[in-house]
Amino acid sequence: MSREYKTRISQAIEAFAAGKKDMGFCAADVSAYLDEKGINANTTTVYRNLDRMVTQDKLIKYQGT
Repeated sequence: MSREYKTRISQAIEAFAAGKKDMGFCAADVSAYLDEKGINANTTTVYRNLDRMVTQDKLIKYQGT
């Protein structure tokens, strides 16, 4: 049984995504949100959390042209 570990960063990213239902956003938008909240997260951490949310079917990944 796998237990999911919730960090302050992952919780903030999930809160951001929940507020953007039916809207598109990019990793830069998430990073800006975290900066506004005073949460220091590097780009790799943001992408890792977004990828995890995609694999958990919490987000849908869209790659524009």
